Amino acid sequence: DLHLSIRRQRQMCIRDSGRGSDKDHDGFLDAFSDVPGSSASPQGAYLTAEEYYGKHGRSLRLDGLDKTNANARRRAIVIHSAAYAEPAMIENYGQLGRSNGCIAFSRADLDTFMTLIPQGTLIYVGR
Repeated sequence: DLHLSIRRQRQMCIRDSGRGSDKDHDGFLDAFSDVPGSSASPQGAYLTAEEYYGKHGRSLRLDGLDKTNANARRRAIVIHSAAYAEPAMIENYGQLGRSNGCIAFSRADLDTFMTLIPQGTLIYVGR
């Protein structure tokens, strides 16, 4: 789970990461990659960029700041909501689905994240 501590608020959100980062689908990130087509989440520091509406609805672009995530824009590694990140997924299947490298939240958790995290915020993806 991603824990957000902002303005003395503690918020727990369900999130999902790339299928290439959790090949055995046990919920733990095993590997990271910035290689296009890897379906893995790239590790490193990011700045949150502009909000947009795309395939998954409300989304947030990310700018990779490290050598390990320099292709984030080119790979379209973004933050978005997805049906496979909803609590019902866990209830029905015992686990979340997986993205192609993006950070995916449930719709409610994405709304919370987007409210608390303004554009230009530094975030880190890693273990």
